[in-house]
Amino acid sequence: MPENLPGEIERDHIIEAISRYDSGIDHQFAESTVYDVLFNGKRYPPKAIVGIASEVLTGTSLGPKDFKGGQESKCFRVLQRSGFQIVRKVGAEADAAWIFQGNPKRYDIDDYLSRYSYIYWSAPRHRSELRVGDPCLVWRSGEKAGAIAIGRIAEAPQQISDVNFLDCLGEDLWRDSPETIKVGIEVDDVRLDENEGYIPRSVLLTNSLLSQSRIIRSSQGTVFRLTPDEAKELFSLWNTPLDLAPEALPTAMEGAQR
Repeated sequence: MPENLPGEIERDHIIEAISRYDSGIDHQFAESTVYDVLFNGKRYPPKAIVGIASEVLTGTSLGPKDFKGGQESKCFRVLQRSGFQIVRKVGAEADAAWIFQGNPKRYDIDDYLSRYSYIYWSAPRHRSELRVGDPCLVWRSGEKAGAIAIGRIAEAPQQISDVNFLDCLGEDLWRDSPETIKVGIEVDDVRLDENEGYIPRSVLLTNSLLSQSRIIRSSQGTVFRLTPDEAKELFSLWNTPLDLAPEALPTAMEGAQR
C-alpha cells in the first residue's frame, strides 16, 4: 500500500477534521474495527480522522487505500504525537496481557512511577506482539519484588529517538546505559509499598497458578507475556477488571510531573 499521508499534520488540523466529521461531511472511510481515537469524551475512527485532517492541510482528499492504519502506522503516530489517545474499542478483546520488569539497581523505578502517569519501558522481546490497548503490570525485581503498577500499552515499541513524548523518558534515572527500544505505557494505578497495596512476589509464590508463571520460574528479562488465566488472576489480586479503559489524557503528556 502506498503511504501518501503528509507528515505535517498537526493538532489543529485533527481538531478541524473531527469538527468536519461531526458535521457529517462525505468521506470514503469505514468505521473503525478495533481502535478509536478519543476527543472530548467521544470516540472516532482514527483512519477517517487522519484522512480528513490531511485534506484540511493539503486540500486534497485521501482514501483508505492511500495510507495504512493500525499498530505502528504513521496514522497512529500522527494522532499520538498531537496528544490524542487511542484506545481499544468497547467489546474488543485485548490480544494479550504483559508484565514489564525493571531492576531498581539499573533504574530508579519508584521515582519514575512517582513522577509520571505516562512512561516508557524497554521492550527487547515480543516487539511484534505488543499491541496498543493491551493491559499490563509493572514489576519491580530485587528485595522488594512485586507488581507495583498497572496500565495499558499506549505506544507500540520503537526506537527511543522516535517516541512521542521525549520528556516522559526519565533518562536521568538510569544507573547505566538505557535500552534503545521503548514501549509507551499509560499508568492507571501505582502502589510502591505494602501500605499502598502492591502485590509482593511472596503472594505469587503461594498461588498455585501464579507460582508457575514465567516471572516466578524464569525471571530473567524485561517483557513477560501472561496467559489469560494468569492475567485474570493477577488483575483480580490487584482488584482491577481487565477491561479497564482509561479515557483521560496522561498528565505527563502536558509536561507536568505527578
